[in-house]
Amino acid sequence: MGFRYDMQGKSRQQQEIVRQRDKADRRVKEASEKTKQENNTTSKSDLSWEPAPRFGQYQGIFIKNSTKYLFEIRVTYSAIVNGPCGLKDIDINEWLFKIAKSFAGEVKEYKIFTIASSDVRDKELTVNFKGLKWAHKEDES
Repeated sequence: MGFRYDMQGKSRQQQEIVRQRDKADRRVKEASEKTKQENNTTSKSDLSWEPAPRFGQYQGIFIKNSTKYLFEIRVTYSAIVNGPCGLKDIDINEWLFKIAKSFAGEVKEYKIFTIASSDVRDKELTVNFKGLKWAHKEDES
């Protein structure tokens, strides 16, 4: 901490008392900021999903926490039936939920992510979630 002009004529004992109060105030402020950050991030245990209606050539789920919908994630039917993707004989909704949990904390606004056949091999994404095709809800028609 820099020089404090308000402590200029005070004894060493008074200065030390003020320093200790400043440290305590700093700790309280850091703890409250840490709590705010923890509250802003999405806990993986708070997440749930529900199936999205099928309006196109995809199957998808909505990812939500206890209070709101966070995003939607979809996989195209071409990815589901494509052999190298390995998605033919699995529960697609559970697979999508597993994928969504891995990056749910990084999504800051509601988006619709679409996984194409070029994005997945052997049930694993070949791209980072930021590389997935996405749209805002109002972009859908």
